[in-house]
Amino acid sequence: INPSYALNHLWTSMVPVSAIVILVLFLALSLVFERPWCRWFCPYGLVLGALGRLSFFKIRRSAQSCINCSKCDRTCPLHISISNKDTVSAASCNRCMACVSSCPVPQTLVFSGKGRTIMPFVLPIIVLVFFFVPLALASIAGWYIPQSLQKSTTTTQAIAFSVDDISPMMTLSALALQADLTQEELASLLGLPLEYDFSTLLIDIEEDDEYMDITVGYIRKVLGQYFSE
Repeated sequence: INPSYALNHLWTSMVPVSAIVILVLFLALSLVFERPWCRWFCPYGLVLGALGRLSFFKIRRSAQSCINCSKCDRTCPLHISISNKDTVSAASCNRCMACVSSCPVPQTLVFSGKGRTIMPFVLPIIVLVFFFVPLALASIAGWYIPQSLQKSTTTTQAIAFSVDDISPMMTLSALALQADLTQEELASLLGLPLEYDFSTLLIDIEEDDEYMDITVGYIRKVLGQYFSE
């Protein structure tokens, strides 16, 4: 689930053989099919596809003006057959508009709904408006404060430690320094021996069978409880 964790553990004993087999399988499929994971297996893509089917706005083809050049079929990155459909309702369609832009006949492929046509360049603008306007309104109303502003301090004010800042690629010594703890205090909190190598990356601690329960999530939980007391 965590891409950073998966990538950093790819060549270690922590990765099961089945995961390597699946990775190789998808790499092989990618040589034959474009984006096989996104097209057939991605759960997020499944949700987007379901929402796309319910959308009032779809890519529509005018059979009267279509010259059957099939350029839209060749352009589609997901290999959806568009030239023989009046409406593109495939769940794998992500509305990239490549087919609409490639059509040589104006107003033959359009993104429309309820008699209203949307030009390809307008869609990104609509998405940006729907994304940023609610954030702006929430910020003005005081309902949302960006994390960067919450953490901003003056030069005379100490920067507060946050468990959210704990990175898997951080060493134990760096964590102790950032949390303003001695190495002995940190070792005691985490259940590590005092002679433990504090140059070890947090993500590598759990590779030792003796400390396999000391994950990055566990470290965040322990320090979060410690600083909340």
